[in-house]
Amino acid sequence: MEIRTSFGTHYALRAEVARNYIGALGVEEAMYLMADCDGDGLPLDGTHQYELVFPRQGLPQVGAFWSLTIYRKSDCMLVENPLQRYSLGDRSPALRSAPDGSLRIVLGAQPPSENALAGNWLPAPAEPFYVALRLYVPGPTHLERTFRYPPIRRMKEPS
Repeated sequence: MEIRTSFGTHYALRAEVARNYIGALGVEEAMYLMADCDGDGLPLDGTHQYELVFPRQGLPQVGAFWSLTIYRKSDCMLVENPLQRYSLGDRSPALRSAPDGSLRIVLGAQPPSENALAGNWLPAPAEPFYVALRLYVPGPTHLERTFRYPPIRRMKEPS
């Protein structure tokens, strides 16, 4: 099979890749960023709570959509949860920005203590996990590798 990063008018080849080689999209069509550690380099573990805060003007810049998904590290599978919520992204109806325009996503096995963040909670297993940020039709700053991705920060444990 011919390897391409752009299919142009090669519609039959594009259809073959879409059907037989899931995830084999060119970088101009999709980028997949993975993280299994927090901003301090410690492994992500659902027994802790984390936050990922995109500043007001710092949301992923995409021509289609973006999403964040959690996977259990032990088997790379989605995590069963009572909300049946497996990802959050720009098309998630429950996701809410803060009054300052930033977007705070909470990751962990327990829901956030602030009710206002219930729609921004992405349930994690109570064990090690990793996240995948998917960018469909990523903008120039992603393609040029100049986009500033915020770190995943471990939240302070309740006392």
